[in-house]
Order: sequence, then structure tokens, then C-alpha cells
Amino acid sequence: MIAMDNVSTLSILELSISHSKHEGVNGETFGIISELLYQKHWCTHYMSLLSSSLYMFTFYLLFYQSKLIPKILSIGGLIAVSIMFIEILFSVFGQSIGMILMLPLGIVQLSLVFWLLIKGLNQQNNKIN
Repeated sequence: MIAMDNVSTLSILELSISHSKHEGVNGETFGIISELLYQKHWCTHYMSLLSSSLYMFTFYLLFYQSKLIPKILSIGGLIAVSIMFIEILFSVFGQSIGMILMLPLGIVQLSLVFWLLIKGLNQQNNKIN
């Protein structure tokens, strides 16, 4: 999904470069093509975000069940991903609540990175008795 999102972004960039090179060409045609490419990009971008929120939910759920990180981080991740998923769904249906709802996941992700850099994984729960 991310690759499709990146290809759609590059398509818009290539159209822009092509338009700047051919100034004498009908601008209306480029306008129609650019609108179509933008709609394609919008769709692939939000589908990519929806699929990544499902992966992230699974990621934090596995951390919660395995107890490799503190519960507060894994529960915070589950809540943040759920909030992000709701915001994306509302955006897809044209009723965006606010992109500020993406911020909690960023904070949890940075907290997880710092936790792993400083403390590492809790290896005591992984020992075979």
C-alpha cells in the first residue's frame, strides 16, 4: 500500500515536470489529468493509512500480550492507533475531525523508541522455565 501511495505521488510530480516543459500544450488537458491523479493519490494515501493502522494495532497488541514493554506504552499505543483509525475513517467519508488526532500515535511511537533505546526489551518474561 505504501508503494502504491508513493507511485501516485511520483505520478503527480512527473505530470508537473511534464507540464512545465510543454508550455504551449493545452492547459485544460493537464488540469483534468492532474485532478484524476490527485484523486488517485488521495484514495491510495488513505487506504495506506487505514491498512497501516491495522498493522500498528496488531503491533501494540502483541507488545501488550508479551509484556516486553510497559503496559502503559502498549495500552497507549492501542488507544492512539484507535483514535487515528477513527480520524482516518471520518476523513475518508468527508467529515474530518482534525489531524491533531494523529499526534497521540506520534508521541507513543517516540516514547517507544526512547524506551527501547534506554531500557531495551524485558527479557525476564521470555526465559523458558
